[in-house]
Amino acid sequence: MKKLFALLLCLCMVFALVSCNETEGEGEGEGEGNGETSDVLKIACLINGNLGDLSFFDSANNGMVMLKDELGDAVDISVIEMSYDNTKWEPALIDAAESDYDIIIVGTWQMQEILEKYADQYPEKTFFLYDSSVVWDNGEFKNVYCIEYKQNEGSYLAGVLAASLSKTGKIACVGGQDNPVINDFIVGYIQGAKSVNPDISVMHAFVGNFNDSAKAADLAAVQFSSGADVNFNIAGQAGLGVFEAAVNAGGKDAGLSVIGVDSDQALAFEANEQLDRAEITPTSMLKRVDISLYDAVKAYMDGTLELGKTVYVGLEDNCVGLVENKYYEELVPAEAKEAVTAAAEAIAAGEVTVDSAMGMSQEELTAYRDSAN
Repeated sequence: MKKLFALLLCLCMVFALVSCNETEGEGEGEGEGNGETSDVLKIACLINGNLGDLSFFDSANNGMVMLKDELGDAVDISVIEMSYDNTKWEPALIDAAESDYDIIIVGTWQMQEILEKYADQYPEKTFFLYDSSVVWDNGEFKNVYCIEYKQNEGSYLAGVLAASLSKTGKIACVGGQDNPVINDFIVGYIQGAKSVNPDISVMHAFVGNFNDSAKAADLAAVQFSSGADVNFNIAGQAGLGVFEAAVNAGGKDAGLSVIGVDSDQALAFEANEQLDRAEITPTSMLKRVDISLYDAVKAYMDGTLELGKTVYVGLEDNCVGLVENKYYEELVPAEAKEAVTAAAEAIAAGEVTVDSAMGMSQEELTAYRDSAN
């Protein structure tokens, strides 16, 4: 009898939970979010990697935290880590699409083709793709909203700062993969650095993925031993190895600096009690995935989100730029700060047009990168 009572109690609890999470209807807008969401908006944020990278994916997760903090019980948010095993990504997207989520969020070019394959099959769902865009001619995609970032603008400022800080006239960057987005970082970085010092040397290297921090450390170690005294991490979780290499090469005492990426990496290191890394991180080039996702969800709820399009966000949208925290105040000389501020104002005023890797041929891109070696 006791076992039967316990079983009945558990079933009641399950039905109660299901009842609390039911939605009352789907949006019907074509080309825009109609804002007629249920009492609880259900969101799935699929991470094609893992949290804890202290940069890109953590920024996406922070966007979900921002929404939950503000909206509370009005949203039911699941952040699903799919790992770096790409065989798990497609099944995870299908599973989310067949569940009762209203919005499904995916990111990076690695999820583009998978989303293109399934978005039209689930017209009642709304899909966000950040840091990439579907090829609009490949489907109808009336339920897709894409966000791309002007990382070249923020990286231009990182290049200005790197060149202003460098004592050797040699700086570097380590990218995750040799793809258009990472190259967009590199192109902006080179242009910004050369605006300060036309003769500066800018080394670059690619890990080949975004999770192998040991390889990133090896690549950065070579760059530091070759004379680079400022390095730019553009490799997500793998890029944590760049900081390790800098510390192993003498860190602050050796006059080495690393510019972080996507999130405020100095404060993240400080929170993790990794002060040897925090004290060599004068700034991070923020790519505010969190703000862009927060804004998109709020627009969906307000009924003002235009689906079926790609938006491009940059400095003017507060979605890229350099962190100005206590480490920036302490580690960056006044003259370098002035150079960064002047560069940001020039971009905003249209006086400087930042080059972009987007649309460059491979030959043009190779020549651009090699011109800075």
